[in-house]
Amino acid sequence: MRHPRFLIFTALLLAGGCRTSGPPDNQSAPLPGSGPVAVIDGKPLTQADFEEQYARALTTSADSVENRSEFLERYVNYRLKVLEAQRAGYAERPDVEQEIQSYRTQLARPYLVGQEVTDPLVRQLYERRKEAVKASHILLTIGPDAPAADTLSAFRQISTLRDSALAGADFGRLALNHSQDPSAQREPGEPGSRGNLGFFGGGRMVQPFEDYAYETPVGGVSPVFRTQFGYHILKVDARRPLPPSRELAHIMIQPRGPSPVDSADALRRVDLALERLHAGEAFAAVAADLSDDRNSAPNGGNIGLLGFDQGLPDAMRDSAFALPAPGTFSGPARTRFGFHILTFLREVPLGSLEEEYETLKQQVSALPRAEAAQTAFTRSLRAELGDSIHTAVVDDWVSRMPGDSLYRALIQGEFAPAEEQLVLATLGDSTWTVADYRAWFRSSRLPAASGDLRQNVMASLNTFLDENALDYELARLEDRNAEFRRTMAEFRDGILLFRLMEDSVWSAASSDSSGLRALYDAHPDNWVFPERVEVISMSASSDSVLFLARDRMRAGESPSVVLDDMRTHIRVDTTHIAARSGSPFDQVLDLNKGEFTDPFRSSGRSILLRHSGVQPARQKSFEEARTELINRHQTQLEERLLERLRIRYSVQTWPGKVQ
Repeated sequence: MRHPRFLIFTALLLAGGCRTSGPPDNQSAPLPGSGPVAVIDGKPLTQADFEEQYARALTTSADSVENRSEFLERYVNYRLKVLEAQRAGYAERPDVEQEIQSYRTQLARPYLVGQEVTDPLVRQLYERRKEAVKASHILLTIGPDAPAADTLSAFRQISTLRDSALAGADFGRLALNHSQDPSAQREPGEPGSRGNLGFFGGGRMVQPFEDYAYETPVGGVSPVFRTQFGYHILKVDARRPLPPSRELAHIMIQPRGPSPVDSADALRRVDLALERLHAGEAFAAVAADLSDDRNSAPNGGNIGLLGFDQGLPDAMRDSAFALPAPGTFSGPARTRFGFHILTFLREVPLGSLEEEYETLKQQVSALPRAEAAQTAFTRSLRAELGDSIHTAVVDDWVSRMPGDSLYRALIQGEFAPAEEQLVLATLGDSTWTVADYRAWFRSSRLPAASGDLRQNVMASLNTFLDENALDYELARLEDRNAEFRRTMAEFRDGILLFRLMEDSVWSAASSDSSGLRALYDAHPDNWVFPERVEVISMSASSDSVLFLARDRMRAGESPSVVLDDMRTHIRVDTTHIAARSGSPFDQVLDLNKGEFTDPFRSSGRSILLRHSGVQPARQKSFEEARTELINRHQTQLEERLLERLRIRYSVQTWPGKVQ
């Protein structure tokens, strides 16, 4: 599970927390041994607790936390603020309780599903993206609702085929003669021909097929297994490390007809393309000129970032992934589309699990296996708790009402009061009545309107129990999951600290006008603008508008007149800069008054900057200094708050013990 946002927030509070200007008055000399590193309100902070918090800060803070003794002081300050917020009653405030509960509601379900369902699938997919499996298969199609006799017949037939394969029969010929996958009849070299599916990695096949492919040794034949397509057996032909994905470009030359003359003409154009490439002409230029793939030709033949297992024809794939370096090009590879000359522009290796996590998570979420895994998880919860559906009630409904009438009764409540109170399902020590199910049914997706009515209602009831089982697990998540319990505790502490600081420091400083004025008057030399360059920033949708404005100003027209005249086309801002900051505005510092930068693009618009002169250093007005004054006042208020809290809660620290 990824770190939620509030952990970063908490880490920033720790990193940015105010430190006292010197050692606390009650700081004692370091004690020998492995005793506490601090005592707050009579409670020790042990060495082990400190090390745990320090390690967590290292993993959640945007900046490294290097000074351990400084971190100890910051952490003690953090604990003091939380302690004071609890003493002040913030934890009992309804708005705080509501915010904590709202956060829990938002976090708990994705946290649980992520940990129990998504994370294992992502880890599995990541490992399977490291290796490609080459397999062939035989399929006998059978629908999920097929009669039992047909299902048994198909199972016996494919079991016989498996016995033949194990006895040494040619698997490709068995697929050609018996597989009901239409691709098995394709010409040799085409995907699926004679059952050959080529190389594939994780996420390319349905879950059961992929599982058996990765679990079966090279040369082995899998057991019979079933997917939504029917019964399969597969034979693993080879394994290899999955190469990094490559951004490919190609020049495709197609014969213009079926005759030998057309083929000869195509080969002549292939030779011409290779001749130009060997002469050093850019691949993109040759592709734009000669390629018959009119979709990619205008883009230099670029066909995108593709994986070794993404379904390219074998000849095209093997040529592309055999190229030794970016910019090298292949000889002609022939497919049913024509001849292909290939190059690759860049290679994108598989990153670490952390780097690939979000991409793989999106991929997993779009696969049927995610829903199947969540269903399996909820069914395991139901099995753990014990559940039942009182099918007699369902049978009674089905016997006396057609589908439309039953669905209408469930939505509109057309049941007698006694029937409403009938127990329909149980889960652990909880029971649900017909009325409970109806309330859920009204707000949920209806069962299929066609098909077997009883089967549809039972499917709906199973979904109802799945959701209740998940809700039951969510309710006890803190009891069963130490990480989630710690996560919620940290969030509660963060909210309490935030509210205390908001009331005692941040809002107090910004609303204390007399205090801000006194601070301004006491130190006038602190609130000064240095010498600054005034920059006129002009932005427009295109360069041409900016060039027109620039040329008019260069010709002597007043900038204010020009910009007012063109205000419907140009947006104008004024900025003052004193030193380089790494932004595009730094360009102006190298100009003289009245000079312009070249236009540049930013946020989809063209920007032109003009040096409008140097403003001399001067003292800031009270309003101009207000933001700095508030920040300074907040720092002072926080320092005073911490001084009071360290006395109130009898703080002692031994920073020498954490060096």
